[in-house]
Amino acid sequence: MASHQIVGRLEYRLLAYLCSHPNRVLTHQQLLKAVWGQYTSPSSTHGRRE
Repeated sequence: MASHQIVGRLEYRLLAYLCSHPNRVLTHQQLLKAVWGQYTSPSSTHGRRE
């Protein structure tokens, strides 16, 4: 039997962005801008789960 996983909006946007840029190394800032739509400072914990 197949198992389906539900992903959140942000996880989906991150996965879609990564899939649309195969074989590329992306910076933290590029991912933040693409997924969250804004630039945050490198010291920011925006989007991190601790």
